[in-house]
Amino acid sequence: MKPLKEISEETKNVYYNLTNVKNDEKKRFHFRPFEPRDAYEISEIVREEYGNTYFKTYYYDPKKITEKIEKGEFDLFVFIDKEKDTIAAMEMLSYFREDGDDYIETASQIVREDFRGFGLARIMVEYLFNIAYEMNPAAIFMHGVTFHTVSQVIYVDFGMVPTGFRFGSFLTSKMENSYSLGKCSKYSEGVTILPIAKKDAGKVYLPSELSDFAEKIYKQMEATYEPVYENSGDNKSILQGESEVDINIDSSQRFIGVAVRKIGQDFLERIKRIIDDTKGEEDWVVQLTLNIDSPSIFEVYEKLKSLQFFFTGLKPLCGAHERMYMQWIGDTDLMTDEYALTDNYKDIILDLKKISPKVKL
Repeated sequence: MKPLKEISEETKNVYYNLTNVKNDEKKRFHFRPFEPRDAYEISEIVREEYGNTYFKTYYYDPKKITEKIEKGEFDLFVFIDKEKDTIAAMEMLSYFREDGDDYIETASQIVREDFRGFGLARIMVEYLFNIAYEMNPAAIFMHGVTFHTVSQVIYVDFGMVPTGFRFGSFLTSKMENSYSLGKCSKYSEGVTILPIAKKDAGKVYLPSELSDFAEKIYKQMEATYEPVYENSGDNKSILQGESEVDINIDSSQRFIGVAVRKIGQDFLERIKRIIDDTKGEEDWVVQLTLNIDSPSIFEVYEKLKSLQFFFTGLKPLCGAHERMYMQWIGDTDLMTDEYALTDNYKDIILDLKKISPKVKL
């Protein structure tokens, strides 16, 4: 994947003359990468939209923003009102290069309320996709929020494919923004992916009940794959040694993400301990990201289901490993009927209900 510094200046610096559909006001905007002098205003923008509740807390510290960008963790892009010389909107590209990964995530798109109506959200995505295509990652990845449909609509229009959900990632009581949040105690995110440099997923090991779902996703992505479908528990154990997992606990949102690099002999015991640690508090959820380029998935799939985990989608074409999601939500009522979803994302919910009919989705 090319770094931003190698992307052409013509792609990184772009000017647009736009008209507001609400009042016919005309403005000129400059789209460009972040500069250190932007950091303080970026913090102001996040505070305007989310108060002190935004889960990426580094956005409240201008120094940390600059440090993370200098370390290459992500790049920020700002969209400047030329007349007022103020930032009208912002968005970031995060980079994932560990464990064979080589993909870009778009995130943190915020359009200030005073600048809504100019179509900035859609043009921002077009601008960032032009940059991303020049970088040539394996894929572009996006978590679409479910309390409004703006990002869902735009990113699918640009070719991205909904592939699953990260359920219960945000506590409504901890959220403050300009959108209606409804009755849900927790909101979720739709997983959305577009393959760029990688169109062949190779051999993919999946429990047989996921065959229709996988076929649908790979077809929509126009990607090839070699499925190996087999019921869990039929093989002699191939699990060896200790598991390799990265655990990310977000106590403020009561969300635990577990990236499973290797399924070892101790895997199920480690997962049980994670669940046990959530007891006594409501609305904790746990999401596992599991490699499916190894038959080890067959040994644990049904056992995870016995622990009340259920399949929540695929994470395909993001690097050296194909992956899937399984999730535990305890007694949390997700109330997905309250979500603001486009038909593409509603279809994924319906597919997941067919696979896991006993789960309250």
